[in-house]
Amino acid sequence: VLKVWCSLAIWRVLSKDILANIGTAEEKILKALLVLRHTLMAWYKEHAAEVHDLTPKMIGTLDAPVCKTKGAETYGLLRFLVDLLGRHSARLGADGANLLRAGRCLVNMIHLWKQSDVNLAPVAVQELFDLYSEHMSRMARFNCYTPKHHLVWHLLHNIPYHGNPILYA
Repeated sequence: VLKVWCSLAIWRVLSKDILANIGTAEEKILKALLVLRHTLMAWYKEHAAEVHDLTPKMIGTLDAPVCKTKGAETYGLLRFLVDLLGRHSARLGADGANLLRAGRCLVNMIHLWKQSDVNLAPVAVQELFDLYSEHMSRMARFNCYTPKHHLVWHLLHNIPYHGNPILYA
């Protein structure tokens, strides 16, 4: 779910000429990706997150966006992109605003899991359902759902029985 959001957010930023606006369409994308990578590495140093690299192969294309990050890299990338979208929200339009709010919902869900104990209070479980419901409704316009998006509903439903998902491992 995080990877789907990250791939859409990356391509929203790259396709809106926010980071680079000189050259052909392909040149703009490559230049913007270099700027994005540099900004990401600087952000990671400041926020003690981890990533190994960000290359064209890792993000796919505008027509077929992907996010080939692993584990904690994806969460760090999510946080970076939420911050970046927030700084450039005026230039991203309605879709950018929806992506920003959907990303904030995911960050808030993970933050709630991290600050909670093994057993979450019913009010916390309800908040998770509310956050995920808003995330899903804001992502509807992008037609990007995968089976894992449905699986999260089951994960949330089973929290009272299985406990905090962040502690499953």
